[in-house]
Amino acid sequence: MLQKNVIGIILGFIFMIMTFLYTRGIFTPFFACMIVLLLFIAFLKEESRVFTWVLITFFLGNLLVGYASQFLERFRLSAFSFVMFNQLLLLIPIFMIHYVLIKFRRKMSIYFGGPSISSSAQIFYIILSIIILLSFPTLLFMNKMPVNGQSFLYILLFSITYAVLQEVLWRGLLLPHFRLTAGNKIGGIMTSIAFGFNTSLFSQTFTLTILFILIGFLFAIITVKTKSIYPSIFIHASIIALLLISGLMVLPI
Repeated sequence: MLQKNVIGIILGFIFMIMTFLYTRGIFTPFFACMIVLLLFIAFLKEESRVFTWVLITFFLGNLLVGYASQFLERFRLSAFSFVMFNQLLLLIPIFMIHYVLIKFRRKMSIYFGGPSISSSAQIFYIILSIIILLSFPTLLFMNKMPVNGQSFLYILLFSITYAVLQEVLWRGLLLPHFRLTAGNKIGGIMTSIAFGFNTSLFSQTFTLTILFILIGFLFAIITVKTKSIYPSIFIHASIIALLLISGLMVLPI
């Protein structure tokens, strides 16, 4: 078990480095790390081999997403349509990882079922839901640039799509394999750090990177505690929608 965790930690550390390099466009060392993973995969035991293939497939899928996004630029799409199609391209790494898990006869995820919430935790989530729901009309009232019905619909559509795909990929697919191979706590921390690097792609400040890492860790805790990604999807979508309504994030609509 200890040896498996050590190998999982090493693989997770390589994954974090590769995520940072890829999102910052530092491709030479990124591909060097990819080659290292491919060379050593034959010497790993089956569980670590499955984990390594999941990580490799994640990056191959993201490379395809990049090329597909460039292809979409050739079409005369509206700004919002282009953003939405780019979000849907995340289905590529999701389906690729799903294919790898099928080939190795592994369950896709243990977190795709309904949430299991204790009585004490239910009160917390009810209060949190009320705060989130009350925040929407408050921000709409305070917003200097009024959000009309169509804009609000676009914001909700983008927020839900973004949250679903991100949570399926990071907490649904990657988190359980990190926890299985690198250990429960370390695996959760590693996925959160990689998530922070990946999400802060659009704003490479140190403060926002730390913020996204902490948010990723929060989503990981919620997913593990509830044994489901659905609460994280709701909170994630709400945060994105609130950021867009407040003007801290801008959606081309």
